[in-house]
Amino acid sequence: MGLSENGSFNNNVPIDVTGAIDGEGNVKEIGSMKAKILIAEKSCFSHIFLPVENEKEEKEVKKMSSLI
Repeated sequence: MGLSENGSFNNNVPIDVTGAIDGEGNVKEIGSMKAKILIAEKSCFSHIFLPVENEKEEKEVKKMSSLI
């Protein structure tokens, strides 16, 4: 169980993390990145962590988002 799930993790910094990690610990590319960034921005998250594999799409979205 994760720290946030059992209530033992408290954080006052609004961050958003999305994605997947394989069994070897490698971060995998995510889908619907544009929508996820815009939702995070609308929800007032100050930071979002994205996989390197999404760099091309990130650059396209960057022009309209203040999070990146």
